[in-house]
Amino acid sequence: MSLLAYLIFGLAAAMMLGWRRGVRTNQQLLLETCAATERVFQPTDTSYTNIGGLVGYNFAYQLDSAAFHRLDGTITTLPRQSLLYYPIARFMGREDNLILTLFCYSLAPGEGHIVEERQFGRGWIPIDDDTSMRSETVEHGELRFLLFSYNPLVRSLLLSILARLSGGPSLRYIGYYGSNGYISLRFCPGSAELETQINELHGVLADCVASRL
Repeated sequence: MSLLAYLIFGLAAAMMLGWRRGVRTNQQLLLETCAATERVFQPTDTSYTNIGGLVGYNFAYQLDSAAFHRLDGTITTLPRQSLLYYPIARFMGREDNLILTLFCYSLAPGEGHIVEERQFGRGWIPIDDDTSMRSETVEHGELRFLLFSYNPLVRSLLLSILARLSGGPSLRYIGYYGSNGYISLRFCPGSAELETQINELHGVLADCVASRL
């Protein structure tokens, strides 16, 4: 067998092993993250829709809560099964994503955002009309965030929410859309602390909503 044939065989074997390892990792990440989210929110009804094999899922929960009546979510994973695209995705700063949108019974009007600085700077978490809002940098735990707000009441609200969190590594975004009746959250799943951090933020938000913020 020629050297070229050995190289081709070796490359094919590496791609197959990488594909199997990536498939296994993404499947485990999807299952564990969805299970953790259900444990935190205790939905009365669930619906999951696959969005392309190992890409991820859209899901919807009906909630029996004094603060929230519905949760819409999306989880997407990096292309770990591809030896070609996975390194490119990591180089570009992409991450696994868990997006949760909590629909609330009652929210005070206003809009504001807390977004992890690197993800915003790379364009992975854009903020509409960010140039028209007041912006500032906020340190929290090991991460640096940007806070965008139109008025001091929403700014104080977001700062108080962030101050009540322990500062785990998973949080990427908190979006407050009072006039539209929902709060949007974004996490990077995969950390052992993810469930704890979601549960912590869920409790803080439930307290805030219960007191009408």
